[in-house]
Amino acid sequence: MESDFLVSVIIPVYNAEKYLEKAVLSAIELPEVGEIILVEDGSTDGSFVLCRKLSDKFSKVRLLSHPNGANRGAGASRNLGIKNANFSYIGFLDADDYFLPNRYSYSKKKFLDNPSIDAIYEPVGTQYLNDKAKLDYCKFKQIPLSQADNDISYPKIPYAGFEFFQAMVRGDNGFPCTDGITFKKTVFEKSGYFNEDLRLHQDAEFWIRASFNNYFTSGDHRDMIAVRFVHETNRITKRNYKSMFMYLDSLYRWSNQHIKGSREQLIIKKKYYDLKAKVILGKESVLSKVLWRVLYLLSI
Repeated sequence: MESDFLVSVIIPVYNAEKYLEKAVLSAIELPEVGEIILVEDGSTDGSFVLCRKLSDKFSKVRLLSHPNGANRGAGASRNLGIKNANFSYIGFLDADDYFLPNRYSYSKKKFLDNPSIDAIYEPVGTQYLNDKAKLDYCKFKQIPLSQADNDISYPKIPYAGFEFFQAMVRGDNGFPCTDGITFKKTVFEKSGYFNEDLRLHQDAEFWIRASFNNYFTSGDHRDMIAVRFVHETNRITKRNYKSMFMYLDSLYRWSNQHIKGSREQLIIKKKYYDLKAKVILGKESVLSKVLWRVLYLLSI
């Protein structure tokens, strides 16, 4: 039955007035979407007014915000949405991206056919505001400009279960895009929520923690189900050694509690000290490679 699969779609909104309506409209008519939760995150443009208009216009749209209209970041905004969600499945959409009409058609069938599945990831395509945005994105992703229009956010090998967790820890298989993952709400009850101290990388950090004790799998197809819209103010292009270190510091502390002594914990630990050396020296160099090994050896 259709009512057995209804999704609460959570959209964190920060200074996204230009793009938000398209994001909402891409989800509003999908039969699997039970509600769209807009979490307004202290925007300084007209986003809040637009959120209110959309929530007044569409019965599926709900508007939330942080106390005193504070800006808390994407992690805290997603957490607020999850805790207020009315349905058993959770999906996310960035306010400057959009869903395609087939967004939940594959995942609905797979969830209903396989009750043991906790999360499904599917391919997300890429669109660019202009040539500069495309060029910046290619530099960030370290891909040739000729591949830009065909860039899909999707792991190279569609692992499932513990193999997916292992690949996420190694970081050599690519990561799924937030727009393309659907969760059972029980995942958050079991694994906790997004780390609100991380302004960047909080999604990747959560995928690793959650995939340790939840069953992640692919949607078994290569069709795009959403589109990431790349423009010059995308947050992820602002990542640096410090933001990466904060992400690994969070994972390292988690690994000491949950997977201490495992091969995966050793991988996280090595990455942690590698980034720590780069943060201390402010760059990657021969000296940083020596320093991280010294720090690592002193820790064991």
